[in-house]
Amino acid sequence: MRPVIPVVGPAVPWDRWVWGPIGADEAPAVRRWNNPLIRSRLQGDEVAEKIPLVDYLVLGSNPHLVANECTSCGARFFDRRNACASCGKIEFKKVDVPTAGEVRAFTIVSFAAPGVPVPYVAALVDCGGTSVRGNLINVEPDPDHVTLGMPVQLATQVIGTDESGTEAIGFGFEPRGG
Repeated sequence: MRPVIPVVGPAVPWDRWVWGPIGADEAPAVRRWNNPLIRSRLQGDEVAEKIPLVDYLVLGSNPHLVANECTSCGARFFDRRNACASCGKIEFKKVDVPTAGEVRAFTIVSFAAPGVPVPYVAALVDCGGTSVRGNLINVEPDPDHVTLGMPVQLATQVIGTDESGTEAIGFGFEPRGG
């Protein structure tokens, strides 16, 4: 079996790599690579030090969430959609979600899967009209420290690290001062 190498050039964008065998007698197959970590490793770049745990978390100097907003009715979703669950239309645009919010509902989780530290607070946070599910972090998980209407802000935290030192970054909400 002949080895397979990526064929890349100025005419081939990085998200559409042509993979094919060495030799012109065999047709190449086209494969999409949307994962920036894989693309970085294939390009020979240094491996990213931090990657978001979910696609809708944007890291950097100002971490924030990005939602898919229906252009017809304004409903927002974090996952990919073929159609809007509210109106059935199929066009969406990306919108930044405010990082400040207010706790609308919460529960203190005291039983979880093995290996998951308990207790912790799972909450529904209203971020400027967008409902976000996330854990409350940097707060004691008891009713004396968590209340409905509590002002919170988006915060990031390291969820895990792989053998090469790359950190997976997740998000949660922490109490806002004041």
